[in-house]
Amino acid sequence: MTSNPLGELINLKQTGTVAEYQRQFQTLLVRAATVRPDQQVDMFTARQIEPLRIDVEMQHPPNLVTAMNLARAFEQKMQLTHGPFSIGRPATTWAPSRPAGVSTPAPNREQRTHTDNPSRSVSQTGSSRVSPPTSVCPEQRWQNARAKGQCFNCDDLYSAGHRCKKLLCLLVDETEEDEEEPSPTEPEISLHAITGIRTSQTMQLRALVTGKLVRILVDSGSTHNFISNQAAHKLELPMEVKPQLQVAVANGERVHSPGICKNTRIQVGKESFRAYLFVLSLDEFDIVLGVKWLITLGPILWDFTALTMTFHLDGKPVTWQGTWTRTKTQLHALQGENSRTTDVERLLTDYSAVFQEPKGLPPPRAYDHRIPLIVGSDPVVVRPYRYPHRQKDELEKQCADMLQQGIIRPSHSPFSSPVLLVPKRDGTWRYCVDYRELNSRTVKDKFSIPIVDELLDELHGAQFFSKLDLMSGYFQVRMSSANVEKTAFRTHHGHFEFLVMPFGLYNAPSTFQALMNEVFHSHLRKYVLVFFDDILVYSKTWVEHIQHLRVVLKLLKQHRFFLKRSKCSFGEHQVLYLGHVISGQGVTVDSSKIQAINDWP
Repeated sequence: MTSNPLGELINLKQTGTVAEYQRQFQTLLVRAATVRPDQQVDMFTARQIEPLRIDVEMQHPPNLVTAMNLARAFEQKMQLTHGPFSIGRPATTWAPSRPAGVSTPAPNREQRTHTDNPSRSVSQTGSSRVSPPTSVCPEQRWQNARAKGQCFNCDDLYSAGHRCKKLLCLLVDETEEDEEEPSPTEPEISLHAITGIRTSQTMQLRALVTGKLVRILVDSGSTHNFISNQAAHKLELPMEVKPQLQVAVANGERVHSPGICKNTRIQVGKESFRAYLFVLSLDEFDIVLGVKWLITLGPILWDFTALTMTFHLDGKPVTWQGTWTRTKTQLHALQGENSRTTDVERLLTDYSAVFQEPKGLPPPRAYDHRIPLIVGSDPVVVRPYRYPHRQKDELEKQCADMLQQGIIRPSHSPFSSPVLLVPKRDGTWRYCVDYRELNSRTVKDKFSIPIVDELLDELHGAQFFSKLDLMSGYFQVRMSSANVEKTAFRTHHGHFEFLVMPFGLYNAPSTFQALMNEVFHSHLRKYVLVFFDDILVYSKTWVEHIQHLRVVLKLLKQHRFFLKRSKCSFGEHQVLYLGHVISGQGVTVDSSKIQAINDWP
């Protein structure tokens, strides 16, 4: 054992395989304990043979283990691509060091003059040298071969004019050695997606492509995105032809795809995105969106009971509502459906103002909310709650947003209710004011709220349905100016009051329902149902339905109400409304609402 292991480590060079070099390096490294981790990486890579050194250094390995793994991987790669000989490289590339006193048997003259073999390197003096195999023999094997008179490269006895049989294997074409395997990124579509079977772990969406309505299946079981042949043709999408393109089906079969529709723009609600779509024969859906698209959305919160998916876009949560259609659907570019789609698009364009974000306060109305207090009641003052640090940041943020929107303003009111944050399903927080003490001193309104069963009795004979959802419905109702001070609330950083009707007030539902009844009083039970902020338009024929929709949208625009487009659906044969599935065949209970009962043992 030498007394200078660090010097040996510095001078160590790779002369054999990576595994041998690694063992020698680690043996010396244990004895040279003063070498820093970054120095270990530099010393290991710097003394490797030239092809490997460059490949490993280009990867910038962060530690010695990574550097060793990379070296072994690149060694294996070169063996696979070039065979045991390093073809086209200097003969010393993979040559191991010979044991002292052992010389390589010299080839005869016939070998020196033969240059057809690409695995030989011919020197300027006319002598040739055969590159040794990359699978390098250890020192003991060299000594044994010499003692037995065997060739160093094969197990046959060496004699003048000897030619290794193993060299014949090196000329086999690479494509004959390796059986073709499917690419790891080969597109794959799930069985239910290609056959049109809806499962509990998929979601259907309605979207626009080139201005036409399509049915989309969001399917995490498919790797890529697909579009049906019929849809690609009807939508007149440009297609890049790919004659050899194959798509794997989850049952093991493969189907041919004629090409790809690149950079296709798809609009769902207010959001739009672009996707590469493989053209395929689909039985049910126009488009299937798989993992390739889902990963671009980041974390997604799924609710397969309510059929919603929530993700964040530009820092803001976006929720999409799936459709509940269970019948076979095709592209709506067919003649009859295309006409209906055009009618709806034209109508929505005419009343696009109804789907915009509201700006400023709602107009004064006869049903501005009032809070009548029991005679003799003192102003309500409840001590603020204590909040964790992270909730304080969220309270300040939401307060700042409401101040900017004009929903609240700083207050000097003698009233004060506490605030708390309630978690939503999507992981965000709902800002709630605890008005329980104020409600206990409020005179109760006796306004009659509609009964759901009685509302649904009015739907007999209807075939077309549109569901409209008001955007933050309560915030579209003003507080009566004399009652604004009663809505005051206090947080850790200030005192504020609402200028619009907040959630949590005892008589707020009555006020909102009374206002909706007043707006639609001439049309209720004829072709309009209203239950708070959920509006249902129903008709027996398509022509009537478009007329009814136009009347409803006109009234909403006239009274300055705004709808949330992503939660609306138009001209459906079947919709989900108030926990029921409504269609031309009648009304049924939404199965997800009674799933716990059905699953009861």
